[in-house]
Amino acid sequence: QITWPAEAAETWLESVDATLLRPLLWSFTVGSGGTSSSNSAVGLTISVPPGAVHAPTAITVTALKGSEVAYQFEPHGLQFDRRVVLTQKLQGTSVASQLLPYLKGAYFADELVLDDGLALVSELLYGLLNPLTKTFSFGIEHFSGYIVVSGRSGRAEQE
Repeated sequence: QITWPAEAAETWLESVDATLLRPLLWSFTVGSGGTSSSNSAVGLTISVPPGAVHAPTAITVTALKGSEVAYQFEPHGLQFDRRVVLTQKLQGTSVASQLLPYLKGAYFADELVLDDGLALVSELLYGLLNPLTKTFSFGIEHFSGYIVVSGRSGRAEQE
């Protein structure tokens, strides 16, 4: 289970249990030349390379409420001609103190499958862990819901 960065706790999280109290949304427009958009409150950067879209496209990102580092992207189902990269800062998350945490990106179709640190996902995506910058990056080919997972169950560790 990976939880939100400490920076987000200042404004958007309850510092006691690190739970995002409400969804956090932001939007940007990308054209055929590509762009990058970041939100420092949740530590996510979206890098859209040139040629990923052919016309100006409005993008909306929603950091989902709860303790999971999970996002919904719109327009839902948007297909990219080139891979878009999501980069999540790990500072302040539950895995930040681990030397080399085992992380993956994961696709989920419905946010209702996120529950108390566990997620039912449809696809696991390999990524790149950068221990120097304490970031984890993975590529996506379409918009939907994505979560950063550690492959470990918080519930199992408590038992």
